[in-house]
Amino acid sequence: MRHTFLCVLLLTLLDTLLYCGHAQDAVLTTDPYWSPLFTGESVTFICDMKEGGVTDWDYKFNKDGGEFTPYNIDQRYTLNSLSPGHSGEYQCCGSHKRSRQTKCSKIVTLTVSASDKPKATLTSGPTTIPVGGRVTLTCSVEPSAGWKYEWFRRSTDTSEVQAINDGGNGVISVSQGGIYWCIGGRGRRGEPVYYTDHSDPVTIEIIISNKTVVTRQHNWPQIFRGEKITLTCEVQGGEDTEWKYEWRKPRSSTHWTDNKYWTFTASESSSGDYMCRSRLRDDSYSSQSGCLSVRTTESVLDVRMGQTFLSVLLLTLTSVFLYCGHAQDAVLTTNPYWSPLFIGESVTFTCDMKEGGDTDWDYKFNRSDQQVLAYETQVYRLNRLSTNDSGEYQCCGRHRISNDTKCSNTVSLTVSDKPRATLTSGPTTIPVGGRVTLTCSVEPSAGWKYEWFKRSTDTSEYQVRTNDGENRFISVSQAGIYRCRGGRGGRGESVYYTYHSDPVTIEIIISNKAVVTRQHNWPQIFRGENITLTCEVQGGEDTEWIYGWKSPWSSIQWTNNKNWTFTVYVPRGGDYNCKGRRRDDSYSSTEWSKAITFSVSFVVLYTCT
Repeated sequence: MRHTFLCVLLLTLLDTLLYCGHAQDAVLTTDPYWSPLFTGESVTFICDMKEGGVTDWDYKFNKDGGEFTPYNIDQRYTLNSLSPGHSGEYQCCGSHKRSRQTKCSKIVTLTVSASDKPKATLTSGPTTIPVGGRVTLTCSVEPSAGWKYEWFRRSTDTSEVQAINDGGNGVISVSQGGIYWCIGGRGRRGEPVYYTDHSDPVTIEIIISNKTVVTRQHNWPQIFRGEKITLTCEVQGGEDTEWKYEWRKPRSSTHWTDNKYWTFTASESSSGDYMCRSRLRDDSYSSQSGCLSVRTTESVLDVRMGQTFLSVLLLTLTSVFLYCGHAQDAVLTTNPYWSPLFIGESVTFTCDMKEGGDTDWDYKFNRSDQQVLAYETQVYRLNRLSTNDSGEYQCCGRHRISNDTKCSNTVSLTVSDKPRATLTSGPTTIPVGGRVTLTCSVEPSAGWKYEWFKRSTDTSEYQVRTNDGENRFISVSQAGIYRCRGGRGGRGESVYYTYHSDPVTIEIIISNKAVVTRQHNWPQIFRGENITLTCEVQGGEDTEWIYGWKSPWSSIQWTNNKNWTFTVYVPRGGDYNCKGRRRDDSYSSTEWSKAITFSVSFVVLYTCT
């Protein structure tokens, strides 16, 4: 008997809304987003499947190509108390609970610094506050982002620490003397703050307006060896204030005392400069100084008594206020004070002799022990810096009357190539009604203020208006292409700008919902028939849209037509979805629609004999 089997190929169209297995890649993000992280911090990985609800998927996380956590229902995975061993490349994958289709995210690199817990760095330009002035202190933690800063002050006379509340700023301006230090802290809401180690302390002193004068008790023109001299440290305008006094003589110094008088016995070694300094008894960092010059001369009185010569040493005390040649070292400062500087910037060196008036001295400047400016003014300016200007700088002063000289500390100047700003963003897609934060930075350096720019494919770039602050962070709710740059300087000088950052594209999800529908509701479709899908944007009937389509056999394709017609054949079974984008805005679109799925089955025709 011969049996014949007729097998018919049937294409069944299932008009069931399922989630697209590969409609859009999963997205893995970290909270916080900055890098590097440090030992002891925490990070949370968040896996967004971009399709369906959070509970429709099981999730797993991979590290360096291997499974890190098995599939489970948690979309988030937190690593607490990070260590360098947690550094690596992370990826998440999702498995749909009904269709069992899977998709994975791109790789995200996590870097946990192998160095110890970071230490904040406190920098200051001058450390002495002039009368009525202020100095600027800067706290930083490099290289990293997301820090807010806390400031502290104390004095040597008390262990009590004063916290300075300035809103977390890295730069503060102070008018009080004292010992300052800072720390950086960062973290997420509801979690303990991660703190750096404290910075090294910086001592700030303040010059008060009272003038200190050294006077002599007796006005004898000559004093003999062995006689006593009494000097008095007078603070003009401070008669009703309690003071402490410090005396310095040519080859030694004394400790601070409550006594404004100093009595000593005249000898051959008494010649030299005498200086006193006063400070408020309840403030170790407010002071003023004055000095008196004492000169000894040997006058020999010959009294001939046979072969005997009587030599009498006469001590002449000159009650003239001269400038103490070595009472205090000169100080070299730079404006601006930050480091490094960059090619094209300018810097001004100022030499402060700490004695007398500015015009009482001639000044010279050295770089790496080579003279760059002969004895002239106290200010030396370098315009349009180059890397050749890097080096160790020092200034020296020569007094025009006494010819005494003294030199300053050395100041290092580093000049680097022009920098490029760095723009970072956590997520680059703004959810409905949400915002994203962009961060601009120039590392390693300080003193920058940031400018932001935005454009689209249809409009030219324009500057985003921000406040008058540093503007390192901005929060945006508009889509577009963003760039930033850093600038510093100004106030009578041109602003020095970095190169622009690389652009970052921000997209926005609008609230309209896209839905895929099918033109005919046939339960079965045969090979060669046409299917028409329609992308409807709910609530957007009066808006002109461009439509994006995803299918198993093609990548995203954009069209002005909301209808998509294609011919059915076997490989074209699978998931289809769409989204709408406003025609006048390339960066505002709906979320991808839920999918309509075509399930293909076979019945094979063959004959058995």
